[in-house]
Amino acid sequence: MKEYAPGDYFGELAVLEGGPRKASVKVTSAEAHFLKIPADTFKETLGPIHEAMKKNAAAYKKYDEA
Repeated sequence: MKEYAPGDYFGELAVLEGGPRKASVKVTSAEAHFLKIPADTFKETLGPIHEAMKKNAAAYKKYDEA
């Protein structure tokens, strides 16, 4: 299980890899804020850092094994 901190993000793998969403998120604090971005807007806005995000996605593999 991964714990997220302010400023962290999730859900990008489905857009980057073109597959189904792989994560479920459970809020355990009293407050949470989310921003939903359509896939085309995500790609248009974050396209220049696409490769960096794919490298960061490698860190998720350790959670797949848990």
